[in-house]
Amino acid sequence: MSYSVFDLETTIKKSFKRTANCFDPDNWVVAAGYKDFNVESRTVYFLQPDEYEVEIPDHVTMLVGFNIKFDLLYSWNHKRLRAFLKRGGRIWCCQYAEYLLEGMQPHAQMCSLDDIILNYGGDLKIDEVKELWKQGIDTPDIPEDLLIKYLHGDVNNTERIFLGQLLRAKKDSCVQDIMQRMEGLLCTTEMEFNGLHVNVQQAESDRAILVEELSHISAELEGTLPELPPELVFNWGSPVMKSCLIFGGSVKYVKWTPTLEDGGMTYVQRNEPHYIALDGRFVRKDRVDALEGDQHAKITELLQKFKAGKRAGELKTKNVKVDDTDKPKGKLVEYGFKFDGYTEPKPEWRGKNTDFNDAPIYSCGGDIIKELSVRNIPFLKALANREKIAKDLGTYYYTVDDDGNKKGMLTCVMADGRIHHKLNHHITITSRLSSSDPNLQNVPRDDFDVLLGRVKSYVKRMFSSRFGDDGEMIEIDYSQLEVVVQGLLSGDPQLIKDLIAGVDFHCKRLSAKLGEPYEDVIRKCKVDEDPEYVQMRTMIKGFTFQRAYGAGATAIAASTGMSVDEVKKLIDVEERLYPGITAFYDAVTESCESTRWPTMIREPLPDNPSVYVQCGRGEYRTPTQARFVFTEAPLLKFLRKRTGREAGFYRPAIQNWPVQGVGGQLVQFVLGKLFRHFISNDNYNGNALLVNTVHDCVWIDCRKEYTKQVVAEVVPIMESVPAILKELFDIDCPVPFPVQAEAGPNMQELQHVSN
Repeated sequence: MSYSVFDLETTIKKSFKRTANCFDPDNWVVAAGYKDFNVESRTVYFLQPDEYEVEIPDHVTMLVGFNIKFDLLYSWNHKRLRAFLKRGGRIWCCQYAEYLLEGMQPHAQMCSLDDIILNYGGDLKIDEVKELWKQGIDTPDIPEDLLIKYLHGDVNNTERIFLGQLLRAKKDSCVQDIMQRMEGLLCTTEMEFNGLHVNVQQAESDRAILVEELSHISAELEGTLPELPPELVFNWGSPVMKSCLIFGGSVKYVKWTPTLEDGGMTYVQRNEPHYIALDGRFVRKDRVDALEGDQHAKITELLQKFKAGKRAGELKTKNVKVDDTDKPKGKLVEYGFKFDGYTEPKPEWRGKNTDFNDAPIYSCGGDIIKELSVRNIPFLKALANREKIAKDLGTYYYTVDDDGNKKGMLTCVMADGRIHHKLNHHITITSRLSSSDPNLQNVPRDDFDVLLGRVKSYVKRMFSSRFGDDGEMIEIDYSQLEVVVQGLLSGDPQLIKDLIAGVDFHCKRLSAKLGEPYEDVIRKCKVDEDPEYVQMRTMIKGFTFQRAYGAGATAIAASTGMSVDEVKKLIDVEERLYPGITAFYDAVTESCESTRWPTMIREPLPDNPSVYVQCGRGEYRTPTQARFVFTEAPLLKFLRKRTGREAGFYRPAIQNWPVQGVGGQLVQFVLGKLFRHFISNDNYNGNALLVNTVHDCVWIDCRKEYTKQVVAEVVPIMESVPAILKELFDIDCPVPFPVQAEAGPNMQELQHVSN
């Protein structure tokens, strides 16, 4: 292996949610640093944009960097880098490797070079350059000698970390895992660089539909509100108001209230000029002055006059304090308006805040509103619809604030008509990929939504081919990946048999729950499309997915609309059908307990918050070399009594992390294979591009004439997981990894493509 450490310093302009955005022409490479094995580090300083070209000697087989994707994206279309990758060149990202070596623990997620350099015997340098950046000084304005010194430091420290990590990886027997994940990192770099094309005209049209829908449904909800005091304006974005409206409670509002004395109004006093009558009483001056002729003469005869001096004969006046009826006395007083509520909350939804009368306020987040929508209450269904529409608008389109500023996914469409989202490898606790700025792994499904009376979301149809009418989008996804991974890890014989047979697990669970033959349930769901059975299968589908990822009975019931008893019966059915799954989870727990080490973490007991217990950590290593580190949590009272321990490993995490993590790991391995296939074919001469991955699927932007060829060649690669496992880890994989391919003019209007 001949490696070259590689680091860039660039300008720092932030745009489209990216700091030092490499897709912004205003940003450019100011300096590049390199260090080969046993050679002093060297740097190149550039005075102008477009001078930079990555340097990779022919003998180099691996590029090493820290957060290397940043540097690669600035170099991605350079001929030398493409040639390096085409001849099989590999990469090593020290930031990513540290995350994997540390078992994805929080302290290793998105770690910086300075965070870990001392662990590898390096020196923590004083970063004057970082301080200048914090002050807003751009890179070209930093003294060249200072910047170059900083760059040399980073390059040398990166090499030290890399060599230390390589030794650790060999000792822990996880070199293959790390190297294959680095191949996946190359693929996501390609996806970010290619970006997703957005049909802005379609997006604006769909947004207009949602704005109109939101207006209608908001008016409908406003009509359900009781008559409110004029001073109280209901705010649908207020958690307190929503809690009081849904569950009952009193909302505070402020009202100006007059100050009363003896049952009458009081006023601010003002001076008013009065004439003085002969009997000492006061007469309002303005009223006397308004009189004319004899009336005025008669009245003035009854008023006091000056008898001498300059004002002799003039009427005497005096300012008198009187009520200013335009200024009644009063103050702002707090009142409470009581809402009756529509339904009862669950105790676990209770928050720390209270309402006007100190009654509890309950959480009304999206998941809770979704759960409430399955209760047969029209208002709650309408509210859930409003939440869905408002979320789509604010997240995937845009909203405009009072100052005219836009916020939302469409603000990330760059000048090339694409969104260059981030695919993150080292943020989650399971090692599964995440997405940000914007999150394009959480695009809403387009299933038909009974509540909305249309597909759940229009978002996917804005993602269309960059090749226009000559192109289409391809989605190739694994079938029931989480169940397949359960079969791989657990080795349960019946589960493996069913996977090989292509059993519909949702229908099988439903048949066991109902006590009906599997064939009859399949027919009713898939052939007859009996609405009742289709609905039950959908509920079971939610159970299957969440159960595989560690959700408990209460959580599954909340999200599916089933009762807790129904969910528990399904869990019993699953454990009878596939006992090997539970046995696998027990083995993970046993591994954590046998490897447990103490920590400084102390957490309060759930039933006695004043008592803190020490929580340890333990680990489980998968047959695919992935390391998972679990942290204990304080146990409930009955579990403490049963086990004699104060803390234990959290069962939902035990059930979730290995299944989700190994699924993500295998997908990353496959992404690496896909990257090598596409780069060796020059992206089908530029006619097919990898653009996104969403946990268990891959998106490709392709010219129509290449669709069948791409599908025919990509499907076998994605289904080759058993061969990959045998090649890398000598694992005889007992289950297939089938995929399905669809293609269409956009990501919503897809049709099955036969391989």
